[in-house]
Amino acid sequence: MPEKHVRKQAKLTPEMEAKKWKPGQSGNPKGRKKNTEYYPDLIRKYCDKPIPPKFLSNINKFYPEIKSIGHKESLILLAYIYAYKGNQWAFNFLVERDEGKLKESEIVQTLDLKEFAAVIRNNYESE
Repeated sequence: MPEKHVRKQAKLTPEMEAKKWKPGQSGNPKGRKKNTEYYPDLIRKYCDKPIPPKFLSNINKFYPEIKSIGHKESLILLAYIYAYKGNQWAFNFLVERDEGKLKESEIVQTLDLKEFAAVIRNNYESE
């Protein structure tokens, strides 16, 4: 039976040893800067607020019954609108959020998105 190769760890110099993190020590001891808004904070801050009327008018072209809607909800509706128009990125976005991202091995056949969008549009308009 062949022997397992064991990787030797290099010895640290005294200077490197002094700078090495101690057990339980944080990599950012000062923490996050105070009064700084980061992208996730901003997204949470605005996602449930109503969108401005200028943007609502675009959604009302497709969903006239909606009188007020939050940013998060409006982005999902816009993705549906673009998917129905045949945009591949919008279709992928919605499918991946619903079904999860497909691995290459799971993709069995390709879908003609324009044809699919036309069928959906025809079904939607006939209701």
